[in-house]
Amino acid sequence: MEPHEGGRDRWAEVERIGQVLVDLSFPAARWQVLAEADHYGADSVSRAQLSTLPVGTYPDLTEVLAALGLFVSNRRLRAVRPAPAVGRRVR
Repeated sequence: MEPHEGGRDRWAEVERIGQVLVDLSFPAARWQVLAEADHYGADSVSRAQLSTLPVGTYPDLTEVLAALGLFVSNRRLRAVRPAPAVGRRVR
């Protein structure tokens, strides 16, 4: 993907938001997306981005990303939990 406005990498933003919403069940209303971000402990950048979501119900992660202007494609994404680092406990 091409860099996003301000020089930020779009793909890194997509991955970050995907991590924040990894445990969210879809479809999800805006308030549920924000609640999940709070529960995850989202960083201030992710929380600020998600707070710009229009009120509505999102059928999947791809639609959340599209509403944020981060992802537009026919391909559907789903959040993927990262592999645990070696030597770290998984909660």
